[in-house]
Order: sequence, then C-alpha cells, then structure tokens
Amino acid sequence: MVWQLHGMVTDCKIDMVANFVPGSITITDLDKNWKSEVWVAYRLRCRGDVSPNELKIIMHEGATKYAQRGIGKLRLA
Repeated sequence: MVWQLHGMVTDCKIDMVANFVPGSITITDLDKNWKSEVWVAYRLRCRGDVSPNELKIIMHEGATKYAQRGIGKLRLA
C-alpha cells in the first residue's frame, strides 16, 4: 500500500458524517512525469450542531500528499 486516507471530526458528541464529493475521484498526470496523481474530495461534519461542513481536497503522487482544506457555507431557509 502506498497511501491511506484518514479523516475525522473532533469535538462531536452526536453523529459524525464523512461523504466523498461525487465525481471527485480522479487520476491525472498533469506534470507528465509518468507518475499518476490521485485526487479525492470529501466533506466532514458533525450533525449535532450548526457548524459548516469541512471540505478537504487531497492529491497524492506516489507517497507525497498535498491537501487543501476549507469550510462550506450554511444555507438558512
């Protein structure tokens, strides 16, 4: 195994949720070095409060990991 994906929500006493973003799992070779880049995006959240989702975009090239993290917007009706 070259790499594993681990994600978690901290400080959640009710129900933790993790979902992959549909269509986000992609394999590329953008730098044309014959090493595949594997991309995946997923959302983490705690259902027990009104905090926004955490969004993570992960890219692996071999054992090297790159990550971009952010938060989602809340929609209030």
